[in-house]
Amino acid sequence: MGQRLSAVDGSGTLRLAGFADEQGRRSYLDCYDAAMSLWPVPYHSQQIPTRFGSTHAVVSGPDDGPPLVLLPAAIGVGAVQWYPNVARLADRHRVIALDFIGAPGKGTQTQPILDRHDCATWLVDVLDALGIDRGDVVGSSQGGWFALNLAVLVPDRAGRLALLAPAASLAPFRRLVSLMLRVGPYLPAFTAKYSVQASFGRRFRPDGRFTDLATSALKHFQYQQHAVMPSVFTDTELAGVEIPVLVVIGDKELIYNPREALERARCTLPSAQTELMPGAGHLLNIERADNIDRLVLDFLGR
Repeated sequence: MGQRLSAVDGSGTLRLAGFADEQGRRSYLDCYDAAMSLWPVPYHSQQIPTRFGSTHAVVSGPDDGPPLVLLPAAIGVGAVQWYPNVARLADRHRVIALDFIGAPGKGTQTQPILDRHDCATWLVDVLDALGIDRGDVVGSSQGGWFALNLAVLVPDRAGRLALLAPAASLAPFRRLVSLMLRVGPYLPAFTAKYSVQASFGRRFRPDGRFTDLATSALKHFQYQQHAVMPSVFTDTELAGVEIPVLVVIGDKELIYNPREALERARCTLPSAQTELMPGAGHLLNIERADNIDRLVLDFLGR
């Protein structure tokens, strides 16, 4: 597939995602490596070729275990987000935790991602490179939207999906959240720690290495111009997702009304299991790691 360009600057090309300069890239990678000290089990890093560039993955678990792809939220920490869960998940599965292409991480974007179809194509490229026919996926926030988008557009490649507070997807963002998502990449770096803390409220304080990584991402990384934003799927699209889907949302969720989102999942997804998690906010896999691990492993083990 040839590169598609959009006339958005003087040269007629779309600015791809990447670090502002080499010093910023090195600073972020230092923070990334420091945060990976939180990863509690052996792992190796892998670069996965796709038509949009190289995608970085952190891989743990038995070589012959059933593969499980983990997709992170858009908070700038990539695969590191899954450090509280990987020990239990990798006990049974070959866990492949991805950095998004076009987002902070150890990958490199070389082609623009312009629409939902490109998002699905990127994930199909990853599955192809890994030799996975139908991918079981756990996705947090934006990662949940990517997973559900794959099931809608390329249903024969999606296995079981566990969606943790999927961004948009089932309900529109609250107005203030939508505004913050659009201006967030342009905010000063010091605001990153407040954004992370807002996801947890006062219920949980993440490790400093985690917030340092999110802060470094905001300070040094530039997103692709006109990046694709998660959107709400239609009733018809959701009704066509016949695979098993687990949807978990905390009752302290800020991005949308959690009960309305879960009700829509129950009404539109043919094989949905829904869970409202009491006292939990947006980054469920960190704030409620034990509960999420149990729900996900039970769901995948059926």
